[in-house]
Amino acid sequence: MANVLTVVLGVWLVSVVAAGAAGIFEPAPSSPPLALLVAVVAPLLLFALVYRTSRSFRDFVLNIDLRLLIAMQSWRVIGGMFLALYAFGLLPGLFAYPAGIGDVAVGLAAFNVDSAPACLVVASVFGA
Repeated sequence: MANVLTVVLGVWLVSVVAAGAAGIFEPAPSSPPLALLVAVVAPLLLFALVYRTSRSFRDFVLNIDLRLLIAMQSWRVIGGMFLALYAFGLLPGLFAYPAGIGDVAVGLAAFNVDSAPACLVVASVFGA
């Protein structure tokens, strides 16, 4: 199952990078970015569909080591650099505040997510 998942994720990554390089995600000024919406929502819907229909995929997902998922999120404390870049005038506050505070909150909550249900809620709300 891991090999199939690796191939699917690799194909998705290459196709999204190619679409971005081709300018598909840059809509006309008066139209909404529908291609970007599809690129974000389609993988989530595909995951939900395969999770509901494939017993082996569901078992694979449910048996992922939580320590690995926590380690993947804990690096987000580096997102505090967005606030530092804002302080030096290199990033707009409209981006820096939610991104920096959200990343730091998720990164710190990731360390306690397996033992504190409140941290799980914080991590879920801020995008972990």
